[in-house]
Amino acid sequence: MIVVWVFLWAIAACLLLLLLMLALPVHLRGDLDTSSAQRFRGQLKLFGGLTPWIDVSSTDEKQIKPPQRARRAGSGLKPHTVGRLIHAAPTTIRSLIRPIRASDGTLALTFGSGDPAETGEFFGLCTPVVYGASTALPFSVVVLPDFDERRFDVQASLAFRAVPLAFVPPIFAFVWRVWGPRL
Repeated sequence: MIVVWVFLWAIAACLLLLLLMLALPVHLRGDLDTSSAQRFRGQLKLFGGLTPWIDVSSTDEKQIKPPQRARRAGSGLKPHTVGRLIHAAPTTIRSLIRPIRASDGTLALTFGSGDPAETGEFFGLCTPVVYGASTALPFSVVVLPDFDERRFDVQASLAFRAVPLAFVPPIFAFVWRVWGPRL
């Protein structure tokens, strides 16, 4: 009998830990650099940022091909289900983006055309748009011209946070709108 109680308490503790993990914010950070060998690096912190950064980017270069499956005739979605899916998609996408909060970000763009005159002309055309829009954006934008050589490099970093439990209602609403009963 004691083994059953220990087992039930262990299950309750695991469920409580899972609920805690879903209710606390997850901090995500992504870095993109087109000038280095590793182009993207992603990291996350769990439990409201109490854990150290966990690296989630893959360093494996080989690509995994999905297995080819034979499709049966008529195995796709029904036409009325596709219509419901298309109708529900915009609302669901807005509902899934709403709980995501950007906390910090930078965008650094280095460009050069090889001709100093063309580079200067393009930089002059970009400057009002970039520096005028950067006051309204939640992250900083820096544009650097390279008058010596032809290049286009981007360094971007974005940090944001989200509560995983906030994604559950929009997903259930989407499933209900697409596959639920029509009243």
